[in-house]
Amino acid sequence: KGTDLPLHLGIVLLCSPRTFSQQQAAAIDLVNKVIRPGIDEAFVVSARGKKAWPGERLEWKQDAAELSKIIKNLDPEAGLHDSFDFDLETTQGGFGSRSNIQTVGGGGVTVFDVAYAMMNSDPRPSRRVLFMFREAWSHSPGFGERANTWVEDHMLQVIAAAQKMHISTFVIGLEDSQYNRITDTDLGTSYNPTHAGEGAASRSYDSHMQQARIRAYEAGRTNIVRLATETGGTIYWSAKKNYSDAISSMANELAGQYIVTFLPKNAPTEIHPLKIISKDGTHVRAQAAFFAATQ
Repeated sequence: KGTDLPLHLGIVLLCSPRTFSQQQAAAIDLVNKVIRPGIDEAFVVSARGKKAWPGERLEWKQDAAELSKIIKNLDPEAGLHDSFDFDLETTQGGFGSRSNIQTVGGGGVTVFDVAYAMMNSDPRPSRRVLFMFREAWSHSPGFGERANTWVEDHMLQVIAAAQKMHISTFVIGLEDSQYNRITDTDLGTSYNPTHAGEGAASRSYDSHMQQARIRAYEAGRTNIVRLATETGGTIYWSAKKNYSDAISSMANELAGQYIVTFLPKNAPTEIHPLKIISKDGTHVRAQAAFFAATQ
């Protein structure tokens, strides 16, 4: 059983003003549910803040009360750079014109670099789990081949690194109602043209851009699903600001894990697809590939 091995848990909160306090409550709930004193250990960090992450070194902690205190004291505006930080800014010019500027990622050392380095710092046999809060919009591949390629390359790198180190990624996905195809995003928008036809043209452009944004958002959702499922974890989507159901489900999943080892007959290449099929049709969560050990 997986519980025969210690749990090494990384917790990554997202500097999102509208949900940060709820993220803190969920993270505290999780450590109280899964961290066994003297057996399991965890570290905590935040991503994508307006301010730089404080310079103190991250440390593993084995006490749920100490971890809870660290989580409570997090600065909601301080976080590490994020590999995935897509955004699209639309500005309005004269005569109803629009201009769009997209950005696709953070620079420097990212939260994934730090989290993976922390996991690698303790080589003892363990169950390695990374628990993250993620937003679909930020994981969008953007618009155009250049942005698509950049995001896809980073996705492959992040997933492959987790697979090599056997890190399962569990995610709470933070939904955004403006992309749910129900919310009226034009509410409060006024079109007062100077010349005939400009208002209709602006309204049509904005409508087309909103549909493009929805597609970009949905592509970001797909990327987060890949991050979780291809590393052997899962994702819980929530439009709520209370994540207790997701935390309970995650705690149950971690308690029900099993560790399976095997020796492949032939390993001529480094990476190998992995698929587990149960006889009774039970769904098994496992990473989608494994990497052969190098000599």
